[in-house]
Amino acid sequence: MRPALLFCAALALGAGIATKLVVAQQPAAGPKALIREPLVGGVYQEMIMAEATLAPNADVPWHIHQDAHEIAYVLEGAIKVQLDKGRERVVRAGEGFHIDANLVHRGQADASGAKVLVVRLKPKDKPIMHMVPHTD
Repeated sequence: MRPALLFCAALALGAGIATKLVVAQQPAAGPKALIREPLVGGVYQEMIMAEATLAPNADVPWHIHQDAHEIAYVLEGAIKVQLDKGRERVVRAGEGFHIDANLVHRGQADASGAKVLVVRLKPKDKPIMHMVPHTD
């Protein structure tokens, strides 16, 4: 009876180890794509990643990124992004947006403010942004 008990215990232990090995070998889920868009225009010699914190209802005035792309992910709150010619959308925490090179745009934080992770692909010799006069 004792050898049978030892055999059963060894079998159970082996099954437990084998189960852990099978579970450990399963591939991890891939990253969740938030944005996939072609990059239109621009020259990329430098990448800048920054965290921007906007006060409640703060405005980011009309501006342009000369030959540069802006890719952003909202960490907290929400921001309204408006492109020249009227197209606008509200981007909330957990969502992202992309502004192609040379597009005039602006932003406004919602009533709770916003924290945004921003990545810009740009030429080294151009400023990060250039303010643009605009009439609504």
